[in-house]
Amino acid sequence: MANARQMLQRRLDARPGPKRGDALFEGTDYPRTWDDYVGQQEAKNFLRAAAASARFRNARMDHVLIASGVAGIGKSALVRLIAQEMNVGLLEVQGTVDVADGIRALMTMQDGDILFWDEIHNAVSGGKAKAEWLLSYLQDGVIVTPGGITQVPDVTVIAATTDAQRLPEAILSRFTVKPVLESYSAGEAEQIVEVVSRNVFTKIGLAAPGSWNRQAIVEASNGNPRTITQLLKILRDSALAKGSTDPTVDTYPMDDMYTWSGLTTDGLDRDAQQYMLTLYTAPSFRSGEKSLAQALGQPGGVRHTEKLLVQKGYVRIATNGRELTTEGVERAVELAQAVA
Repeated sequence: MANARQMLQRRLDARPGPKRGDALFEGTDYPRTWDDYVGQQEAKNFLRAAAASARFRNARMDHVLIASGVAGIGKSALVRLIAQEMNVGLLEVQGTVDVADGIRALMTMQDGDILFWDEIHNAVSGGKAKAEWLLSYLQDGVIVTPGGITQVPDVTVIAATTDAQRLPEAILSRFTVKPVLESYSAGEAEQIVEVVSRNVFTKIGLAAPGSWNRQAIVEASNGNPRTITQLLKILRDSALAKGSTDPTVDTYPMDDMYTWSGLTTDGLDRDAQQYMLTLYTAPSFRSGEKSLAQALGQPGGVRHTEKLLVQKGYVRIATNGRELTTEGVERAVELAQAVA
């Protein structure tokens, strides 16, 4: 019996636990200070107020839901800054987390730590019952199972999602702090390019991309921080591969960046390009939603791609389907010529 207990304790001790201090940022390009986190001022103010209130009350921070229909907009970076400000540990989980996984994760943590649950909408992908344990934890701080009540550390759950509508209202209502994330302006996106360039270029002795490169990256990335980081890394790798190591040169060739990322100068990824070309070859440049999704090999839908194209003014959602606008037809002609 003693040996069995020792073996169990060794397994518990070997479980990965929350990251703390400098480890929060190891291996990432996330901003390490609030000043370096560009934009989202109201969301930052809301979150920092909730953190300050928790410290004053000597309590854990209230549960947080960070929802945005756009991936890569900066949710994970915000969570790390909160953990740093609260001086607590951060443990990340993602997608479907059943009650056993939840208990195992929470038992590695301390009161006041943060459990960051990314893509939490997938918690109910197998049915609402999968997330019932979360309801009792968010409300009462305990986990209720058929075997009884399990006591676990009292931590803050910060959930992030790109599809909040898939979550039951019972779960949504348990989150007290719900900051709203906004799209970045062109100016803010260029500031993000400058901040990320410090780690990607300046840190290794290269000149940060100049104004022309920065503007091109903003347009190709649609101002998305995650995409900005990816493009800067491609640009760096391409420059180094071609021997561009002069620290005084801040203008870099962009061809490889566009080719390797699959993005156009105006920020259309391969799915968006194929979407437009499919509409371009359809009668009257129009197609039904389901037919379009099937033609693109995405029966689950193309909502995110569609949203981008509507925002750019290339696609219109009509009562009888999706259709290219006049600007969309002109852009589709250019795309068709590029692949001809």
